[in-house]
Amino acid sequence: SPKTFKDIPFEPSGNGALVDVTEHVKSNAETTQAVLSDDRGGWFIKLNGDITTYDANGNPVVDTYEGEKVIAEPRILFGRVVFTSYVPTIDTTKLQCSPVIGSAKLYGVEVLDGSSFFDDNTRTIDLVSEGLPPIFQLLYTSGANASDDDAAFIGLVGNEVIDDAFTEALTTGYDGVIRVNWRKKPDDE
Repeated sequence: SPKTFKDIPFEPSGNGALVDVTEHVKSNAETTQAVLSDDRGGWFIKLNGDITTYDANGNPVVDTYEGEKVIAEPRILFGRVVFTSYVPTIDTTKLQCSPVIGSAKLYGVEVLDGSSFFDDNTRTIDLVSEGLPPIFQLLYTSGANASDDDAAFIGLVGNEVIDDAFTEALTTGYDGVIRVNWRKKPDDE
């Protein structure tokens, strides 16, 4: 029988109905089978790990964190889930009264099993923009004619253009965009 999310118990620390796929970044038959088994309601990913930020000299600094949050709505596109997350960071070199800007990530996962659709080693891209990230947007750069050779997709988070490899992996197999025109029906009809 069909289930809704509220009907599925979420017990990440026990043997709950959802499968923990945090460590299974690359899709494999065993994880997919576990997620699809009759006694499981889906999968989840624990949002904690490492993020790369940059110091004042432009040198990369890798920090371990907990407390990552998804605060913008996800997008489900072409059988894949794309969402941004916020990672609050604490800069111990600044006064405690200073604001915490934090970092942001972009996730790209398969709906079916939670694996990455764009890389075998990670589900995330560290965003350059600091602070609370907006939702992911997919921009089609040409007219409605799908046969146009110049037609392409551009992935955006706010004003940050996302890596072409991510966007190409997301839109692989998509045949094109169809223009849809609509207008409001007059009230007197």
